[in-house]
Amino acid sequence: MRSLNVRPTLIPTLALAVWTLHAEDRDQEELSYWLSNMARHGYTTTEMQSVTGLDATGLEKSTFESIGATHASSDDTIIEVWPYPGGRHPRSGFLEGAIDPWRETKFSVFLPWDPNSYVVVDLPEALWDDGKLQFLAHTHIPTVWQEKGVELKRREWRRHANGRLTNRFYLPDGRVIRAEVSPTAAFVDMKLHFKNRSSRAIRGGRVQICVMLKGAAEFNAQTNNNKQFPPTGESSDGLTTNFTAVHSVDGNRSIVTLWTRMVKPWANSRCPCIHADPKFPDVEPGEEATLHGRLFFHEGPGLDEAIRQHRMELSRESTAPRTIEPRIVSNEVIWDRAHHNGASALVRFHDAWVCALREGKGDVSEDGVIRILTSTDDRRWQPHALLDSSNADLRDPKLAVTPSGQLMLSAQSALRQPAPVRSQTLAWRSADAGVWSAPLPIGSPNEHLWDPIVHGDRQFVVGYSAIGRGLTNLYTALDARSYNVVTADLSGPADLSETAITFLADGRALCVARRLGPRTAHIGYSLAPYNDWVWKDLMVQIGSPRLVALSDGHVALAGHFQQAPGGRKLAAINSLAVAWLDPESGKITRFLPFPSTDASSGSPGLVEHEGALWVTYARSDLDHARLFLGCIEI
Repeated sequence: MRSLNVRPTLIPTLALAVWTLHAEDRDQEELSYWLSNMARHGYTTTEMQSVTGLDATGLEKSTFESIGATHASSDDTIIEVWPYPGGRHPRSGFLEGAIDPWRETKFSVFLPWDPNSYVVVDLPEALWDDGKLQFLAHTHIPTVWQEKGVELKRREWRRHANGRLTNRFYLPDGRVIRAEVSPTAAFVDMKLHFKNRSSRAIRGGRVQICVMLKGAAEFNAQTNNNKQFPPTGESSDGLTTNFTAVHSVDGNRSIVTLWTRMVKPWANSRCPCIHADPKFPDVEPGEEATLHGRLFFHEGPGLDEAIRQHRMELSRESTAPRTIEPRIVSNEVIWDRAHHNGASALVRFHDAWVCALREGKGDVSEDGVIRILTSTDDRRWQPHALLDSSNADLRDPKLAVTPSGQLMLSAQSALRQPAPVRSQTLAWRSADAGVWSAPLPIGSPNEHLWDPIVHGDRQFVVGYSAIGRGLTNLYTALDARSYNVVTADLSGPADLSETAITFLADGRALCVARRLGPRTAHIGYSLAPYNDWVWKDLMVQIGSPRLVALSDGHVALAGHFQQAPGGRKLAAINSLAVAWLDPESGKITRFLPFPSTDASSGSPGLVEHEGALWVTYARSDLDHARLFLGCIEI
């Protein structure tokens, strides 16, 4: 297990690994889902024990507790789709060609004629470009990354309403593969999105998508005599989509898979399986492309016409490359156990997520505590620590990894009055996100040190007065114990308050500062040693700003945007949003709002990771404020 003591993914890979967790540490809700999933696939007790590591007594108890856990879709008119649970090899033969197959790329589609039969789709099984194997969802031929000693991270399918599944895989050179599965009453819709965030053009991209037939009675004979292919690999009738089909023993029923830009229809009798493998168009850096596929079932006459109809519908889809545009691809609740789940911070630490948030009776209550959550997969979040104070309301948590590799939490301690001061910024340190040091005061009393950031071998943070107008100071520190003032006054406009800071590739420091009252935010710049600042008016109000300098050179800005009188017009306003900020002109573009209606939801967290921006924020317009995690593909 990693040095960060967080709960690992609950279900192992398809190799018959066992859980190493203690029984009390297993997530019962997730365990219930997977036990129901395995039961739906007809797993024996022995198979369930092999997958879960539970003994017979524990399995019986967990299975009893999982009664009522159902398929994600409540609509029994649509085709039934589940993530494949693993532990049972999805092939009948040629197992030596698929050692340790990934569960995370596979999903099961149950046949409408037989509730106990299903096919397993591998989306994707493999990806080539420039004649090199870039991705393979099992062990057989080494990929270019394995040859370099790099193992790709596996991700569980993200489960959505109505049986929809999504997943994304990140290649080390910056490319992102995203899979979507959407069942309907007539077919299962599939999409593969390919984003090229690398520095080179991608040529000759080809995808292998396997439909395995082992679990499909009437279709799983180890022969190719029951397969149907189009006349040629390339479409001969002008349509850009083509197919491969398999027929039942009596020839009356068929399973058909088809994809846009299909170039290789084939089947493997030993597995047995069918393919309608497509190719991506050439994709330049900064471009993305999408392939579209379907899986459908047919009974009786008219198969050729049904295939042609599906081919015509998919061929209308454009597969031409397009410029990558940021889009929100997921947005889900990760914590709602307190009455008010508010201001948050987010960081990557020891290959896992750590989130800090304020819990309390309300946004302005005096009982605030700081909750620490952890996750290894961005889906399942566990409480890891709780920090409180006997004489203060803890507010506005921030997280950073220090130059020495420790996790640092900072927060504002609003002392309950009467007290000698109104507030003090505190800092805690931890090696594992679970055990924390005693709090250490940083900065001056009645000064808020807003959002520490690491640059080189030092931390930097801007402090502002918590009791009205005062100087705005820039601090630096080697660790959380000793903060020294770099600039005693940033020489900005009056009434600067919450100030986010980041550093550009050329070493310049960039600040975005909120101003007290109905005043517009400002952007500031400085070269090292960061004691001479130039400021511009952003012409919009921004509360709780958060800045991230992205790996592609852009700058992302998150905060609560409000229209200022006579200020800049934005596409959406009066909400929490993420936008692109041009550091030279101060222009704000690509405005992506989240459904958070006012600033009482507190400050957001913002992290770039694996080709995406991850945003934590609270929604205060619900029955009580809940913490959300949004993912923006960039």
